[in-house]
Amino acid sequence: MEIEGAEPAALRGARKILSSCKVKASVCSYHNFNDALQIKSIFQRYGYKTWTSEGYMIFLFDNKIWETADLRKGIVYAENY
Repeated sequence: MEIEGAEPAALRGARKILSSCKVKASVCSYHNFNDALQIKSIFQRYGYKTWTSEGYMIFLFDNKIWETADLRKGIVYAENY
């Protein structure tokens, strides 16, 4: 899923699917500070195993990146098989 920073909101809206279906997902997690933590938390709430892509990214299009200077994980993977 790559929806320009709206990934956590989309996952919160998909609660019925996440709780009742077997899902394998790759979700972008670099748009906003703490996206990876939020996305992992949402999946884990429904019993998913989660992990992140290797390495880190700097998302230069975040206006606050120069204040936080944070490195971000690019993708959160999840599955509940």
